[in-house]
Amino acid sequence: MTNKRLTFSNKIIFGIVMRKPELCRKCLELILNKKIVGIDFPQSEKTLDLSLYAKSIRMDIYCDGEEEVYNIEMQNYEDEYIPKRGRYYQDLIDMDMIEKGESYSKLKKNVIIFICRYDCFGKGRYMYTFENRCIQEPDIRYGDETQKIILNTKGTQNDVSLALRKFLKYIETGEIQDEYTGDLEREVDKIIKDDEWRDKLMTLEEEMNYQKEYFFEKGINLGVEKGMKQGIEQGTQNTTIDHLRNLMASTGMSIEQAMDALMISMDDREKYKALLVEKE
Repeated sequence: MTNKRLTFSNKIIFGIVMRKPELCRKCLELILNKKIVGIDFPQSEKTLDLSLYAKSIRMDIYCDGEEEVYNIEMQNYEDEYIPKRGRYYQDLIDMDMIEKGESYSKLKKNVIIFICRYDCFGKGRYMYTFENRCIQEPDIRYGDETQKIILNTKGTQNDVSLALRKFLKYIETGEIQDEYTGDLEREVDKIIKDDEWRDKLMTLEEEMNYQKEYFFEKGINLGVEKGMKQGIEQGTQNTTIDHLRNLMASTGMSIEQAMDALMISMDDREKYKALLVEKE
C-alpha cells in the first residue's frame, strides 16, 4: 500500500479523521445545513463501533448530538444494499439508545448518512434525502424521526450549498477546495506520516485483500449478488466460520466488520453469529 492511495476518501482514513470532533461537527453542519452545538462518540458494544485497534480506527462514524444521533459512512464502490444497510444501522442505533422496557420517548432523531462516490439513483443530485411518509397522503409524515441522506460526489445539479459541493469535490478529487478541506487534508497528512498508523492500515488492507483474493478464487464475484451467493453456497458453513474467527483474531475486527470483509449478506448474518457462539 502506498501513501498515494491514502486519501480522505479511504474508508479507514475517513474514520480516523472524523474522530476529530470539530472536523466531524463541521461535516455534519455542511450536510444538514444547520448549526450543531456539539457531538460525542459513545463507546458501547451495541453501537456501530467498528474499532480495529486501541486508537479506534473505524470504518464508519457513529456520534451523538444533543437532539440527534448520526451515523456517517464513506462508500467508494457501488452497493445495491445501501437502503437495507441504512435500515439495519438505524435499528442498531435505536437499540443502543434505550434499554428493554424503557420509554420510546427517549429515542432521539436518527440520521444515517452515506457519502457515495457514485450516483445511487442516477438523477444527478448531490443529495438524496429520505423520510417515511404515507403513500396515500404524501403530505403526512410518519413521525418516527428517522432520516437517511445519500450524498453523491459526482452530482451535477445545483441542489446543495457551495461549501458542501466543495467538500464533495475534495472527496472525489483529493484536491483542497477551501479552508475546511485544507484542515481535513492536514489531518490526512498527519496519519500518513505516522508510522504506527500506517503500519496498522497496511495490516488491515493486506488482510482484507487476502480475504478478497481467497473468495475470488472460490468463484465469488465480490459486488455481484449472484456471485456472492453461489460462492458461499459452494463452501461449507464451517469454512466460513473459520475465516470469520481468523479475521477477527488477526485484525481485532468486530463480528460485523469481519462479515463486511467476507461479504456476508445481511440475511445470513444472524445465522453466522449464532454459529459462532454455538461452536465456541
